Amino acid sequence: MSNEQAPARAIWDVLTNYNSLHEYIPNIAASGAVLQPNGRIRIEQVGVISPALRITTRIVLEVTEEPYERLVFSKVESREFIDFEGTYSISRALDGRSYLEYSVDALPLPILPVQLVQAKIRQEVPPMLAAVRLNANKYHALRVRPAPPRPTPRPRLSPQPSLSRARDYPGGGTRGAVDGRCTRAGVSGVSQAT
Repeated sequence: MSNEQAPARAIWDVLTNYNSLHEYIPNIAASGAVLQPNGRIRIEQVGVISPALRITTRIVLEVTEEPYERLVFSKVESREFIDFEGTYSISRALDGRSYLEYSVDALPLPILPVQLVQAKIRQEVPPMLAAVRLNANKYHALRVRPAPPRPTPRPRLSPQPSLSRARDYPGGGTRGAVDGRCTRAGVSGVSQAT
């Protein structure tokens, strides 16, 4: 479990940014999402098994979303796994903190020893959760940044309306819009002057 400072909404927004997961989750080399005709989301990911040996894995996952609570990724297609299901669960403690938990059920093909896959998953999960926490906190900080103070409006020097957009018309005379901010007490708006 990973202690998150950001609220569940920020964690959710980071996790569901499917096309950018590879930018901050260290064991994902590429990630792209496609909306299916049935309304479901499919993600194609390239995972890094060994950066030194340049060994990667490709998997297509279907996503089941329970907004702000759970994301389930189920295998649709993979060369390396017979079965794969990963689940992110977001929970909130009474003190207001959010927690993120990741669990995975994976059955690799016989060419990959189960113990090796288990060891790799145990090694990769803590940095993955730390990356999600870091990015959720950054995202949250950007969302709640206080707005800069508004400048104090300067008082008008004259309570008289100002003529703007005046035009010369054939036959003489001008017409234009009058800014009516101070035309009469309690009246505000734009009127036409002839």
